[in-house]
Amino acid sequence: MGDKTFYYKLKQIDYNSDFEYSDVRSATFKAIPGEISIDIYPNPANDKFNITLSSDISEYFRLSIYDHNGKLVKEGKIRNNSTFSVIELAQGNYEVLIRNREGVIKRDKLVIAR
Repeated sequence: MGDKTFYYKLKQIDYNSDFEYSDVRSATFKAIPGEISIDIYPNPANDKFNITLSSDISEYFRLSIYDHNGKLVKEGKIRNNSTFSVIELAQGNYEVLIRNREGVIKRDKLVIAR
């Protein structure tokens, strides 16, 4: 995984409700050497989601999914380019934690929408 570029534009709304958009701008975030990069997609998910880890990582990671009450609802092992099924989970908002031997390396929100 390398640098990530995001594109955005701003909407300015005047007091009289007139509005206009700015030009599209970009922001590039440089990768930090030695940092583990993790992407979870699609989000919102339907019945499964994908996880992509830094390409040079060969170890397994523990993935835990918690509901809005903080209850552990699903757990498993993942590696680079994994697909994780959530078909048995209800629609809603969840928290995903990915851990290695040293502790939590990624905390993210996951929405399941059907």
